[in-house]
Amino acid sequence: MSEHDHGIQCLAFSDDELLLCTVGVVDDNKILIWDLSNGFIVTMVSHNPTPCTCVTWGGMIKDIKRRDTANYQLCTSGNQRIVLWNLDPRTGEMVGERVITEGRGTMVRDFTGLAFSDDKETIYCATTSGDFALVNVKRRQLNTVVPACRLGILSLLCWPEGLVVGGGDGTVTTFDANMNDTCQVQLSGPVASLSFSPDKVEVIAGTSTGFVYRLRMDNLQSLLVCENHAAAVKRISFAPDASDRFATLSSDCTIRVWYDGLGSGSEVNPHPHSHPVLALTLALALALTYIHILHHAPTPTP
Repeated sequence: MSEHDHGIQCLAFSDDELLLCTVGVVDDNKILIWDLSNGFIVTMVSHNPTPCTCVTWGGMIKDIKRRDTANYQLCTSGNQRIVLWNLDPRTGEMVGERVITEGRGTMVRDFTGLAFSDDKETIYCATTSGDFALVNVKRRQLNTVVPACRLGILSLLCWPEGLVVGGGDGTVTTFDANMNDTCQVQLSGPVASLSFSPDKVEVIAGTSTGFVYRLRMDNLQSLLVCENHAAAVKRISFAPDASDRFATLSSDCTIRVWYDGLGSGSEVNPHPHSHPVLALTLALALALTYIHILHHAPTPTP
């Protein structure tokens, strides 16, 4: 990755895992395609659009009879624009063509994510407006916009039955093939990332507040896998007489009691308007008291 002069904004692996696309930050202004078999660069082009903030692969370019060719297809977006690319891996030629998004005021969007449908005929484009746009790949045209959530879409997944959307408002919503919402669940914090299990029966969701959930795809029933502080840990302390329990205090105004390396046993929330130092001190004292009570609690007899 030393060919990038500055940071990397985003990256994506091709569907066959033979190529890697890396997109540099604005100051870098480069899009590079890497051959993963030898680490060599296949080609390099400038940002299009500029700046470029999202990238995804879309399988192979199709011919007039909709059969796969030897050329790869990928999509980039940014600055309210979408570009479809045709990459010839043998020659390194990479040609971009803009998707038509202008002409209707409701279609002006800032895009936060991209995903091709399973048949590679449609691109789903997440937006900061809380809706997603559908792009027809063959016509290179944005067709419609579907509302999904508030506070923007942060993650989305395609599957044969439709689409799964993670929102900035903490919701996960499923849509069927006709883009009708079928189920929704509320999680704790903006849903920053989603991933399918290999059998597509479950989705794992991660939030920006440090929570990880497992969701059943049939009804979005959620199971909390783990939770963490959402900000820096400022203080940590063992209980005076217990080596298997300790308390952590965070800038997110929470304090967690951990035990046996398995997770959080309790959470204390200081009043947000109290003096910070006093609130943190009291919270830590409460947590240590709680640890002491747990450690000395009598074991129940069967």
